[in-house]
Amino acid sequence: MFLLFIYLLCTLILVLHVYFRYSYAGRLMAKIPGPKGHPFLGNYFDMCTSPELLFDALRVWRSTYGKIYKLCGFYYRTVHVFNPEDIEILLSSVRYNKKDMPYTFLYGWLGGGLLVSNGEKWMQRRKLLTPAFHFNILTKFFKTFREHTQNLLEDINEEVGKDKTDVTSLINKVTLQIMCETSMGATVPNEKSLTKNYLKYSHEISLCLLNRMCMPIYFLNILYMLTPHFRKERGYLPDLHNFSKQLINTRREIRQQNNVGEEISDKKKRPIMLDILLDEEKKGRIDEAGIREEVDTFLFEGYDTTATALVFMIIRLANEPQVQDLIFKELQDIYDDTRRETTMEDFNKMKYLECCIKESLRLYSSVPFISRYVTEELTIAGYKIPKNTYYDVHIYDVHRNPEIYPEPEKFIPERFLPENAATRHPYAYIPFSAGPRNCIGQKFAILEIKSLLSGLLRKFYLQPVTKTEDLRFYADMILRVNHPLYVRFCRREQPLKLFYAWREWSKTYSRIFKLCGGHYRTINVQHPEDAEILLSSVRHSGKDMPYTFFKNWLGDGLLLSNGDKWMQRRKLLTPALHFNILTNFFRTFSYLTENFVNDVQKEVGKDKTDMISLIQQYSLQAMCETSMGTKISNEALLTKKYLKSSHEISPCFVKRLSVPLYISNVIYKLTTCYGTEKSHLPHLHDFTKQLINNRREMRKQNNIIEETIDKKKRSIMLDILLDEEKKGRIDEAGIREEVDTFLFEGYDTTATALIFMMICLANEPKVQNAIYEELQSIYGDTKKETTIEDLNKMKYLECCIKESLRLYPSVPFICRYVTEELTVAGYRIPKNTYYNILITDMHRNPEIYPEPEKFIPERFLPENSATRHPYAYIPFSAGPRNCIGQKFALMEMKTLMSGLLREYHLEPVTKVKDLTFTADIILRVNHPLFVRICKRERPC
Repeated sequence: MFLLFIYLLCTLILVLHVYFRYSYAGRLMAKIPGPKGHPFLGNYFDMCTSPELLFDALRVWRSTYGKIYKLCGFYYRTVHVFNPEDIEILLSSVRYNKKDMPYTFLYGWLGGGLLVSNGEKWMQRRKLLTPAFHFNILTKFFKTFREHTQNLLEDINEEVGKDKTDVTSLINKVTLQIMCETSMGATVPNEKSLTKNYLKYSHEISLCLLNRMCMPIYFLNILYMLTPHFRKERGYLPDLHNFSKQLINTRREIRQQNNVGEEISDKKKRPIMLDILLDEEKKGRIDEAGIREEVDTFLFEGYDTTATALVFMIIRLANEPQVQDLIFKELQDIYDDTRRETTMEDFNKMKYLECCIKESLRLYSSVPFISRYVTEELTIAGYKIPKNTYYDVHIYDVHRNPEIYPEPEKFIPERFLPENAATRHPYAYIPFSAGPRNCIGQKFAILEIKSLLSGLLRKFYLQPVTKTEDLRFYADMILRVNHPLYVRFCRREQPLKLFYAWREWSKTYSRIFKLCGGHYRTINVQHPEDAEILLSSVRHSGKDMPYTFFKNWLGDGLLLSNGDKWMQRRKLLTPALHFNILTNFFRTFSYLTENFVNDVQKEVGKDKTDMISLIQQYSLQAMCETSMGTKISNEALLTKKYLKSSHEISPCFVKRLSVPLYISNVIYKLTTCYGTEKSHLPHLHDFTKQLINNRREMRKQNNIIEETIDKKKRSIMLDILLDEEKKGRIDEAGIREEVDTFLFEGYDTTATALIFMMICLANEPKVQNAIYEELQSIYGDTKKETTIEDLNKMKYLECCIKESLRLYPSVPFICRYVTEELTVAGYRIPKNTYYNILITDMHRNPEIYPEPEKFIPERFLPENSATRHPYAYIPFSAGPRNCIGQKFALMEMKTLMSGLLREYHLEPVTKVKDLTFTADIILRVNHPLFVRICKRERPC
């Protein structure tokens, strides 16, 4: 009996295989390329796999078979198309717009709503509901978009400071709320319970449907109903339907209370979607079930697809800092750095943001494929395809076709500029489908995305946690990944805006402009002649804010002091950096450079190296072992604390610089910034105290006398101070404030100059090669040690250092407080006014430096700089308060850069165009600075 059953089963399978393979339809399908199948079962086993593997397999088949391939199994046959011309045939005509599987899998949830329905019902509902998304009604929704954008920003504010935030949960909630309050005209019911369940069960039911998609045997309802997935689906449906029912009932009550009529006589006052349905119910044209199925459909399509688009765009922008900065710049141009509310007119100006949205939807279309069931014979891609065939249009692959979109994996928003998109096939970009069954809510979605993203990027910037190359997609009706999606949210601090605001003001007002607030007034100048007036005379050398912000740290050291104290200290300390003593320091620079070059060896072969920490450690060591005469260990706890605290205290001063209210000491002491500053000061002062004490011990051990008879044997800076202490001319606090000042000014500014120069050279390979050729001409191929004479021969390297300091002066502006009336740039300026000399802008003045953004070291050849105004280049300030350590800094930079470039060449990771500066007394960026370090002996 069993053998008979087997025989009959095999016979049945053979008969069915012969029928499906050699029938008219089977013969036509056999001509279409595709993965080889099994008798009768076809590609069942290819499709019966995990969602992740199925997603990958679909991409492989596209790559293998080109613009068309087939998949068959049992009675089911599907043709997969990718060519815009073929897609146009399928989508452009009502004749081919029937939907069947997999949309029918949603029937238990969505009923016969607009997504699933066909024929007359679909046409009637489409005609009925299209006006609900007319532009006039979208302007009504704008206020809701704006309110929920603000709510989202408040939620994100709570995430600032966390290592990572799951974007999906944040965005799902806000898009559901927006959908309810716009198209449904009702606030989200019982947010903490019913809404939570809706979000949870809409995700869970999606997994049930997903399992059905990946198991062709479950395509048959009778078999699917026997599975645990069906039972789970049935368990989730009541919560999903209760949510939509409560929305409908809430809207009924609102209509009754507000006496909303059935018809709107004024065509401009179009009703929202749910009102249209409730009006139709009163006319007897739709019942309760019909309303609910459309509400369920629009909630699913409206919140889930928009949330998906937003989440993937946020992830991509976090991985595209340059694009993110360009969006922010566009927003700055629109809002002019004000905090005003957004208007509809603002959205129309967001051209670059719109290109970015389109490019994100190209790469991450919320709906990765669409399906049609065609009941008549068609010719597609040269193949005759039988009637009753399923067609899958794979939007994901169409949008990644390199023939349409060169370098398809790259995020290039400029693809969607009008001049670049004009000749593209209209069916080559279909994130909202196309033709008569396209998405009626696409304008709604774009407006919502613009509102949320523009609001988000005005206040926060995104840092990557989940990398785009790590996204692991799986097959589903909505584009999804099998893991959380994380970003790091960071506030766009005022200093970032302030830095670029100054640049814009400089361009707008050219030579001179004022900024005033309360009793505070400042004049900003950027012309060499005006700088000379302010800097060349001791009469105008007074310092006040913002330098006084550093008083708790630096006391009244040389940077902050004024009057007689400053003059005495300046005279006292200037000999500590005389050329004769610099020759003694050169030995220290040389061996520290050798150590640095050895440390850099560990970075060779890495994709990128953060130069900031490496250079800061070196620069601090150089300062301590020369001017302080004391060695330090980078591994010592006190050194680590000093480096950490000097970095973390800086934002406190930046915040004070950018918030005028904090200028008042009384108000500043009430802020968290003041608390942070106080917590770091002990670490900074403990470090300097230890340096001073160490030097005292060394002097005792080495019997260093108070005064040096031989004038040529000049004392180092700390010895000068300790000698003065013995004479009673300075106390312990006075020594500490000068040591604090010299450490801050000496290590931080030199480190900044070195870091930016390395970034410049990594991005300028020709310049880097020219430096190496100069070094070769000095050293040949020998490994001989560098001498002072060698440094003097490095003319081109010196030009490069000067050009780097032109573009990236360590101190981007200097400030003076003038207590007498002055005439500057033809304006009479009252006494007691602050003056800012904007070095960054003066160094980029195209009248002084043609093509100012270009790195051109030849500007500083003697013949090119001889006629330049002496105050047109002031990276070390100028006049009586210029930097006394500039020769020290140049020697240190020459020694380190020559040693580094003899052994290694630098390749760019951080691009110059991606640098994002923040307002500070020292030139800083708000991100790491990376280069790739390669050994010169072998290619990278």
